Amino acid sequence: MMSLSYAPRLQQMLLRMLLVALFAALSAPLTHGQAATQVTQQVDTRFVTPLKGSVHPLVRHGAIDLGAVSNDTPTGRITLLLKRPPEQEQALQQFLSEVHRKGSPTYHKWLTTAQFGQQFGVADSDISAVVSWLESQGLKVEKMPSGKNVIQFSGTAGQVGSALHTSLHAYSVNGEVHHANSSELQIPAALSPVIAAVGPLNDFHPKPLSHLMGTAELNPKNHQLTPQFTLSVPNYNLGLAPEDLATQYDITPLYNQGVTGSGQTIGIINESNIDLNLVAAYRKLFELDANPLNPNLPQVVVDGNDPGVSGASGEAYLDVEISGAIAPQATIRLYISGGAITATDSAWRSCAR
Repeated sequence: MMSLSYAPRLQQMLLRMLLVALFAALSAPLTHGQAATQVTQQVDTRFVTPLKGSVHPLVRHGAIDLGAVSNDTPTGRITLLLKRPPEQEQALQQFLSEVHRKGSPTYHKWLTTAQFGQQFGVADSDISAVVSWLESQGLKVEKMPSGKNVIQFSGTAGQVGSALHTSLHAYSVNGEVHHANSSELQIPAALSPVIAAVGPLNDFHPKPLSHLMGTAELNPKNHQLTPQFTLSVPNYNLGLAPEDLATQYDITPLYNQGVTGSGQTIGIINESNIDLNLVAAYRKLFELDANPLNPNLPQVVVDGNDPGVSGASGEAYLDVEISGAIAPQATIRLYISGGAITATDSAWRSCAR
């Protein structure tokens, strides 16, 4: 059986900004030095400035406030996005333009994470100032990637609320219980030049716009597809196989030259885990593996908490299966994460009513 679904991609601003530092290759020239220091004043927590737009719209409109989460509720990892100086941001945008432009001296000369941090990362002194503030609030710094553009930290709901001058609440939205910060986050004014965003401190995740119509059965002998559901358009039983993709995108000449993706890696980011048995069945159905007993299955890389198989799985299956169909010998890596905030059922039961 095979599933029929269509899922448009959901991209988030924070994720897009973090991905800039994931390019990896050799020999990109470093033409810019360490960023200028932006934190020029002593950090005084009595003077704060808001991070505008840090309250989710559903909290302001339509959500039923169920009360504050218990202060000892663990938050899980939270991402703090650093902000580079304007001249450095301009240099980064110029680099991204040149590295994608054919004929440029830096065309496709990607940076390693360390090179990115050296060339476009925030100044070490600024990072130290932010880390010192987080630790002074009782928060634990979990990770500081060498790209020098984010800091990941964790703590409890009480510690995070105190540090960011907010409170984490439980909310009821359309019969579902969610949690989020109840007011705009506030950070020390002295750190505002270097902190772009924090969080998000909510679990209002985007929901796929796709709709799973059902399953269909493919007869491998005559290639006929029989839907196990009712279609509004009669005799419209079409499926998309790897051979169709090769024809539509004129990939066959590459295959004739022996190009199969061998030695290449394709990275895919999603919000859902997958069942590798289903991917193996897909690859077996379309005979994508030279050795069916040792299928070239994707590698699932979990960053932080495992989100499990969720409503976003349709896009994840689509991406890994089609990528593996186009480049059957490439290494496919699916990067997933359960998000920042983690709250237990007991925490919700302890919410004030």
